[in-house]
Amino acid sequence: MKVWRLILIALILGVSVFLIGCDPAADPKNVSQNSSVGAVDYGNGVYYFDSIGANFGNDLAAFIASHPDLELVAMTGNGTGTYGEDGGYFVVFKKK
Repeated sequence: MKVWRLILIALILGVSVFLIGCDPAADPKNVSQNSSVGAVDYGNGVYYFDSIGANFGNDLAAFIASHPDLELVAMTGNGTGTYGEDGGYFVVFKKK
């Protein structure tokens, strides 16, 4: 019984490490200098980014670089993806 428990724990750890290592946003090669920022301005500092994963990181970085007068205050996923996933992000900025 103890051997099966150890095998199960090792399997769970192995799968977890594999899944964490497969995150494309964590790979520096996926960072692009050219990003088509499609942020929708809702006014009052609220923006919506219709992108996820590495694309969201690239879009957010490009947006921040092109708006040096803004400071990121908060962000949250929109929760419209499948369970546990987001289809985009709401981001709130304020003037520096």
